[in-house]
Amino acid sequence: MKALLLIPAALLGLLAVSACGDAARAGRSESRYSYYEKKEYTYDQRDSFRADMENAIAKLEARASELRAKASKTGHELKADTKRLIDDIEAKLPELRQNLAEAGNATREGWHDFTRKFHDTFDDLGHRLDRAFD
Repeated sequence: MKALLLIPAALLGLLAVSACGDAARAGRSESRYSYYEKKEYTYDQRDSFRADMENAIAKLEARASELRAKASKTGHELKADTKRLIDDIEAKLPELRQNLAEAGNATREGWHDFTRKFHDTFDDLGHRLDRAFD
């Protein structure tokens, strides 16, 4: 009888441990990536979106500069790989700024798609920089 009661308790315990592990992993990945606070911007918040993203791009640029300085202190092979990554990211930052400048042209109907595409591009650059720092 006691064994029958232990099975549901063990299953509940495993479920709780699994949920805690998923939450901890999700929290780690979000807290590590902090170039900007992820939030939804409505169409009426275009100016706030633009200002916040300008600040976030500036932080990304500073992070790329920091990586460039760090790479200059390392070995030649890592330096070449890291230099290519930084060059690629720095080449894409003006495109990102141009996309941000087009926020004013986005229609109310296309706003969600615009912000999603912008965030996808921004996130890609940020994650690539984060991986380079690991």
